[in-house]
Amino acid sequence: MPLRREREETSKETRKPGKENSYLLSYSSLPVAAPSSVASTLSVFSWRGWTPSSRVDDMDGSDQEQRAWSWRVEERSDNKALGLLYEPGNWGDVLKGTWAILLARALARQTTDTPFHYLDPFAGSATYPLTASAASRLEWLGSGPFVIEQARWLAKNELASTGLLVREAALSSAAEVTLEVFDTDPRRLESWKDTPGAQIASASGGEDLLKGGSTANLVLVDPYDLFDRWRELSPSIVDVARSSWVLLYLYNKSPRGAGYRRNYRDFRERLKSAAGEAILGRVPSDLFLPRAYHEVVLIGPSTLPEELSRDLLRATKNLACKMSTTGSFERLS
Repeated sequence: MPLRREREETSKETRKPGKENSYLLSYSSLPVAAPSSVASTLSVFSWRGWTPSSRVDDMDGSDQEQRAWSWRVEERSDNKALGLLYEPGNWGDVLKGTWAILLARALARQTTDTPFHYLDPFAGSATYPLTASAASRLEWLGSGPFVIEQARWLAKNELASTGLLVREAALSSAAEVTLEVFDTDPRRLESWKDTPGAQIASASGGEDLLKGGSTANLVLVDPYDLFDRWRELSPSIVDVARSSWVLLYLYNKSPRGAGYRRNYRDFRERLKSAAGEAILGRVPSDLFLPRAYHEVVLIGPSTLPEELSRDLLRATKNLACKMSTTGSFERLS
């Protein structure tokens, strides 16, 4: 069977001036996967707060000013017109969306007197185009909360953002849902104007909406570069988590070098010293020899209900098992 090549998510951090981007090739028509530890897909920490730091370790361990990075869709010529920061529907979106859906359903059931309030300071667009690789990925996945909630958009060759998935999931349990969204790109922000219940937040940057706490039931912190910015954002995140459940998305690049591993080690140490509970889920970034991991971290003002914790564990293990066991045995000829 001929194998179709799929680019792994890449970042500007890995680009070298004067050279074309290099892409790790994965062979997704099998699909195949690198073995990973299912036991490590869900971890629990205690939460007491993070100590801010302005220093960012580079790959070689040196101090360096933070650099922006982005992901792109597979067809390079489409990127400028689409204005995307990443390819929608990657495995990180699947993991993040799955957790957000399960959280929205559970938290909305506890909201009776007021609308369910969701805050997304780095919201991106309301919907995204469905790329061929994302469609293939979801077809192979077959089922699960993310695939089920996406059905109405997939029929239109679109993918719903995490915010829209949260809205749909919360409406199944709550009579009214408010989405408070912001993005620095006017085009992406404009895409939310016709979404029922969506409110465009007034801010100069998404990080401003995290300052001073929040009254939202669920807050998503996904600025695309949290792996590099967590020291800067952590004080505000800690503050928000005292009153709201906060879902963090992290593109964990620690397999790529010692500097990345030290940065991730420091991130985890902050989690371990926190007050309350923090839960982490992880899947590989790619089905073949991943060079990074997608992670979500949930922190909040109280202990997570046992039933919700079990649901998150089950969904994460199902996804991780399907990805990891696929590539454990191959026929190369």
